[in-house]
Amino acid sequence: MSARVLDRIFGIKPPGFFDQLNYKSSHDVIVGAKPADFSSSGRIKLPNTDTNLYKYNLGSIIPQIQTSGGTAALGTATFFPILSGLALFLIRLKPSGIVEPHTHPNAAELNYVVNGKVRFTVFGPSGEVESSEIGKGQVFFVASGYFHYLENPDNVTGSDVASFFNNESPEFIGLAGGLSAYSNEVLGSMFNKDPKFFSNLPRLDKDVFIASGTG
Repeated sequence: MSARVLDRIFGIKPPGFFDQLNYKSSHDVIVGAKPADFSSSGRIKLPNTDTNLYKYNLGSIIPQIQTSGGTAALGTATFFPILSGLALFLIRLKPSGIVEPHTHPNAAELNYVVNGKVRFTVFGPSGEVESSEIGKGQVFFVASGYFHYLENPDNVTGSDVASFFNNESPEFIGLAGGLSAYSNEVLGSMFNKDPKFFSNLPRLDKDVFIASGTG
């Protein structure tokens, strides 16, 4: 993940915290020098708002997620029963908006660009990284458990993306909340830095989901 994206997710104006980290290794640290206990969890629950079994105007509802970087309207079987075993999110990114780097451990994801442009980056378990920019009518796929993020590369025009999942309750584990859950000692051992360095890392108690790509 680039320092630019990570700084924006944590609300840090560049040059910021992650520019200083300058961590280049793509290898997992299997055993660190200083272990610690941690835990975090979260789930979004949605109300039943429609009785029509085969049609639902996802674009007309008030998005359940609204941030400075964009919105997300969440379609699940909770209020659209025909989606049993599936889910659909309509994500609208403002200019330069960024979806937080995250993973879905229980669902694969297929994204369709409805309008505008999207730049996506996927990080695989063997250290492989794929990043590309696509436009209206194009799709990209993310396997279950792969870390990824997407952003609107246009700083003038917004973009819309339909995200399909093969699980009616896709779990979302964001990188911001994940890093915030670890102690300075654990992060120091993982990144080979003095633990005091991570005292400057903002600690977030919930997912960012969509961040603004501007200051």
